[in-house]
Amino acid sequence: TTGNRLGVLCETGAKFIVGLAFSPNGAYLGFVGDRSGYYHLPSHTLRADMPGIRMNSITHPTFSPNGRWYAYSPLDTTLRIVDLHSPETMTVLEGNKAAIKDLNFSADSRTIAAGDRSGIVRLWDVATLRELANFPLDRWCGFSPDGRCLVGGTTELSVRRLREKE
Repeated sequence: TTGNRLGVLCETGAKFIVGLAFSPNGAYLGFVGDRSGYYHLPSHTLRADMPGIRMNSITHPTFSPNGRWYAYSPLDTTLRIVDLHSPETMTVLEGNKAAIKDLNFSADSRTIAAGDRSGIVRLWDVATLRELANFPLDRWCGFSPDGRCLVGGTTELSVRRLREKE
């Protein structure tokens, strides 16, 4: 491990970047900053025309485990999802009452959890774009590997059962 700089992938046009994520297959690199978007590594294609966030905000982009969906929030009350099979379309989901702080997909890529600053987590069905549920759970959230539980926390860890064993 040398830590040597290998080079620059692309210029994003952003003044600052606060969050990065690779897609599971390594083909995409998502970023969030004052400009947000993603870079497709095989084709060297940049999409950086998505709304950015304010300085000193904390959010991060995320990809679904199956690599189809790219999601982020520009640290407002909206969740933005791009279907990478038809990237010209971005869906904006509204429903959170406070700025979204954390996003996580379930292992099967069918559900995304959006935790906001008010301590409410909303679960969204990615295919139908409908809200499935919302409940109090600290804004940092993550699914269990089997998708049956959602954990959240700020100073303590809380667990919510989402469904019984199948």
